[in-house]
Amino acid sequence: MLVILDDVAGSGESLDDALTSAKSTGYPGEVVVSPMVSTEQAKGRFTGEPGKPGIVDRQSKVTFAPEQMARALEESDWFKSLPEAKRKRLRDLIQYSGYQKNALSMAFPYMAPDNNNGFFATAVAPEGDVPRAVDSGVAVTAIYSEMLASRKAC
Repeated sequence: MLVILDDVAGSGESLDDALTSAKSTGYPGEVVVSPMVSTEQAKGRFTGEPGKPGIVDRQSKVTFAPEQMARALEESDWFKSLPEAKRKRLRDLIQYSGYQKNALSMAFPYMAPDNNNGFFATAVAPEGDVPRAVDSGVAVTAIYSEMLASRKAC
């Protein structure tokens, strides 16, 4: 069995490409495509939609198994629980909510999500003066935010 993991499946295109690549090697076994979070669009690409078969319908040895499904920010119970004034303020702060307005990847202010660690390594800590443990999205975001704040203060 081959398991293809990903953090977030937005459209499902990159997972579809990974599956195609794996199949092109001649691998004959089962393949489980498993993002940690999947949008409905990615799920539809793999499991099908009414009148349109998905990848798992066309390839019997493929299973789509996301850890959890994500809803767009504005469809979440949390967002809906906010008073309208706070929802408007949050929309104003976010401005651009990303791919299909689902707001799944807003924590990183620069080149998110794929290039943050590379950006951090080359621009923030090029000499390795920050411990390797800091090389995580949360730490990168915190340090980058502090860096931006200090530049604004100058």
